[in-house]
Amino acid sequence: MIFSLASCSDDGAGGTVSYALDASPSTLDPQYAGDTAAQIVINNVFEGLVRVADNGEIIPGVAESWEVSPDGLTYTFRLRQDAKWKCPNVIKKEFGEEFYNRFDVEPITAHDFVFSMQRAVSPEINSPLAHRLFAIVNATEIYSGRLGVESLGVSAPDNHTLVVNLREPCADMLQRFSEGVFMPCNKDFYNAMGGRYGLTYKHILCNGPFYITGWDTESQLIVRSNNEYVHAEKVVPASVIFSYNSDINEIVNKLETQSLGAALLPPDCAVPEGTVVAKEDENSVFGFIFNCSDSALGNANIRKALCTSINRSLFEFEAINGVPMTGFVPRSCTAGSLNYRAAVGSQTPEIVYDKEKASALWETGLSELGVSKITLTVLCPEALDSAVRRQLQIWQQVMGISLAI
Repeated sequence: MIFSLASCSDDGAGGTVSYALDASPSTLDPQYAGDTAAQIVINNVFEGLVRVADNGEIIPGVAESWEVSPDGLTYTFRLRQDAKWKCPNVIKKEFGEEFYNRFDVEPITAHDFVFSMQRAVSPEINSPLAHRLFAIVNATEIYSGRLGVESLGVSAPDNHTLVVNLREPCADMLQRFSEGVFMPCNKDFYNAMGGRYGLTYKHILCNGPFYITGWDTESQLIVRSNNEYVHAEKVVPASVIFSYNSDINEIVNKLETQSLGAALLPPDCAVPEGTVVAKEDENSVFGFIFNCSDSALGNANIRKALCTSINRSLFEFEAINGVPMTGFVPRSCTAGSLNYRAAVGSQTPEIVYDKEKASALWETGLSELGVSKITLTVLCPEALDSAVRRQLQIWQQVMGISLAI
């Protein structure tokens, strides 16, 4: 995506920026929201344990300091004592002055982070980003319904100390703590909302540099700088108006005429004149991942048969500059000053597309398993749906009636 910012005042301190989203956020509940529009707003009206600076450095957020155990399994955060929630003024009409006064000065505690993480992995919430917490002790067991949320490896020894225990080291765990799904959630306020938390600007507590002052799902969402934020003096501009527009040509025109301040544009979009552009080039690798705990896929010949009959050319045009790969590490990664792939060589055996060989391997695998038919379930992201469906047809042509998908 390209983030394009049109010219504005020198410091923006007292100004307003207009920002185009392709649609209204579906919800602003950080533990449930998954769409891009929601994440943009959430990252401005909430603050997590840490933030990521412009240079990629992890810096303090609600946590003023932290320690990581030598084995990388225990994270201990010390929270600021001056971090507060910002309660919407309009909530007085629904819940009364006393309710508003309580939460408008309510400090953020470690218990708010414990509750938010428990919600994020709860099967009842079914968060689309729950997998970002799966490195935490018992997270996967809770998400699958085998354990209760109280067994999650997160605890609050006191109001300003949070301890997170991992089941295995996770290299980017600190960065994950900055993400929307890890944002705090006040349990008492959440329960008082009766299922409406995050669905309107009246039913959400904010703790970030901005807070929501208006949200019309048909036209716009407005945020203003939060004077209760611990670094309020650094927050610019004074307000942001998020409007909804999916017409790229109209957005570009508005950027060029400066009737729009900023927008996300697709990567192949022409860059409007007179704008400042921040461009992100995604470099990712996707492929078929086999569940080897499955009785059929635990057989090496069955896996080889499926791999040998994957037509990689089907997937070349599903992504920008997509090319067949022989391993998971993206082409952009380095090992010191060298390209990683050039430095370490291939980590995956070369598997050549060969339908006849695949069929023979399949028959061998069936014989070893003592079965005449195998049933598989394949999950795939929506963007790859058409290519995966074509690949499934190839598998069924090669394996015949002995494979059901």
